Amino acid sequence: MNLSNLPATGTYTVFVDPSNGETLSAQLTLATGTAGGQTTNGASGSYATTVPGQNVYLTFKAAAGQNLGLGLSDLVTPNSTNYVYLTVYKPDGSYAASQYCYASNNGCQTNLGNTMAGTYSVVVNAPYDGDQTMSFKATVSSDVTGTLQADTAQTLTLGRRGQNGRLSFAGTAGQTLAVQVAGQTTVPSGRTTYYTVYAPDGSTLASTSATSATTLNLASLPTTGTYTMFVDPYYGETSSAQLTLASSN
Repeated sequence: MNLSNLPATGTYTVFVDPSNGETLSAQLTLATGTAGGQTTNGASGSYATTVPGQNVYLTFKAAAGQNLGLGLSDLVTPNSTNYVYLTVYKPDGSYAASQYCYASNNGCQTNLGNTMAGTYSVVVNAPYDGDQTMSFKATVSSDVTGTLQADTAQTLTLGRRGQNGRLSFAGTAGQTLAVQVAGQTTVPSGRTTYYTVYAPDGSTLASTSATSATTLNLASLPTTGTYTMFVDPYYGETSSAQLTLASSN
């Protein structure tokens, strides 16, 4: 039973009620949780719990309109193959994002686009079986940005866990282009990265995924304006790839 952000200072009461009046014996532990703060683009923080069922509570600050990625890496869940649950809350307390995180994937990530100004809160719940403890690193990063020029290869390096890329390019209505991805590498190796192109109005134009190389064909662009390629390593891996905006000329 998780009690995050208690509403008032004072004495709280736990009521224990066997459903049909049975006799009962149980061990109850009031776990305080592990708290910490992260700095966007700062060093990764290391966290570990020792009490079964204990949570980790994190905070980080964001400016209005930022695009951020939160990555959990080096995840260890002793004697459990089940998930750790990550939840992010906005500065006003409303839900922002959530993710299931598995040690078999080395962690997870969640994307936070167009942030509100203020302090975000993160709750990481331990797995419900095994030792019910966990350890991991947490990293908050702003998206890497850049511009794709026609028929010119550009290397995109995402060197932080959970980090994403946003590359813009100019397009003309009716134009046919292709985004070619080559030489993709990830750490851990062989992982999938997702590539999505957004039209000037923010709608999704096309998407694909790759473990090494791929081509995203963009036939007959719908409008003239600035398009955005969003690059998102699936489990928050670090990544490097060469991207080329190939024109039809």
